Amino acid sequence: AQMYQLRGRVGRASVRAYAYLMTEPYRSLSEVAQRRLATIMEADDLGAGFQIALKDLEIRGAGNLLGAQQSGHIGAVGFTLFTQLLGEAVERAKAKRSGQRPVSRRQGTRVNLDLAIPRYLPESYVDDVGLRMTLYQRLAAVESPNEIDAFRLELKDRFGVLPKPTENLLGAVKLKVLASRIGAESIQSEGENVVLRLAPGLSFGSAQRRLNFPRQVSIGSTQLRYTPSRRLAESEWESALSDALVRLGRT
Repeated sequence: AQMYQLRGRVGRASVRAYAYLMTEPYRSLSEVAQRRLATIMEADDLGAGFQIALKDLEIRGAGNLLGAQQSGHIGAVGFTLFTQLLGEAVERAKAKRSGQRPVSRRQGTRVNLDLAIPRYLPESYVDDVGLRMTLYQRLAAVESPNEIDAFRLELKDRFGVLPKPTENLLGAVKLKVLASRIGAESIQSEGENVVLRLAPGLSFGSAQRRLNFPRQVSIGSTQLRYTPSRRLAESEWESALSDALVRLGRT
């Protein structure tokens, strides 16, 4: 968490900066340390601190939520996360009793998203920092495009017309949800293009590659490329990519 906060001190305003985290030469890292570093590398969105906390909880363990050895309190992790953990503990207990394998509630591929556009909830739009963090947490738990559409309507009803960075944020979350369903590993800006790459070992099928996409979208064996006709911040990138991912998911 301290390293994540340190990294957040760079890259302010419109200037991109880089944080280099280095270890001592010839010193091997433990498995836990490697998992923590991998978590920091994956946490690239605003509000990712919540994901850091979840991963840390996963690495360190959450104690026995159902027994006398429970550690921590609801106030330490938040009511929503506590009830989620409690529900998962109950499911594991039921599965163990019935001899079945427990099913994780957090499924899907982790998609690394790096788009060169602003995407966040502005302070001028949602002025309460606690409420902004709650909204970020809710977005992190979204699992379907319909949930994002409902979330957009709720924001508009509560706070007014969405500013562009917030529209970008919701569009990015929608892309991550759709991309995880087809096994994507990353969606990144490369110059003026946006490139989606599948996870290692996966490839688009022949039927998917034969789909008739708009001229801005091209597809290869393991990646999809979107070339906007205007600057990315001004183009209809979310609509074009979402439509393409929906069609790929149906084929």
